[in-house]
Amino acid sequence: MAVKAGKDTGLEYRERLSTYYKKTIVEMTEKVVANLAAGYTNIRKEVRTVMGGKILEYEAKTLLRQGEQKGEQKGKLQERQRNEKELAQMVKNLMANLGLTAEQAFNSLGLSKEAQENILKNM
Repeated sequence: MAVKAGKDTGLEYRERLSTYYKKTIVEMTEKVVANLAAGYTNIRKEVRTVMGGKILEYEAKTLLRQGEQKGEQKGKLQERQRNEKELAQMVKNLMANLGLTAEQAFNSLGLSKEAQENILKNM
């Protein structure tokens, strides 16, 4: 019992209802129908087949979670890049202001070899 709405009509088209909420409403409606049909074996079986046997998981929720995970990964990458740029600037400052070599500046900051290599790429 899939409820389908055309892309060119309704609240979604007028950008008053996001795709996430539209999908959520459609899928939750299907779950309600399944629960209401609990006493009707044939209907319940058909609804379960349509739903794929997933009771608490629905596509919109899965898509949202995947988007959040991608956002977290992107944020971590951006944070690491920002930190590496800041460390590169610190190394440059130590070299310019204190006359340290790059190796001395790295050692004074206690940076790992991997961090040193990444910073050298940014310098």
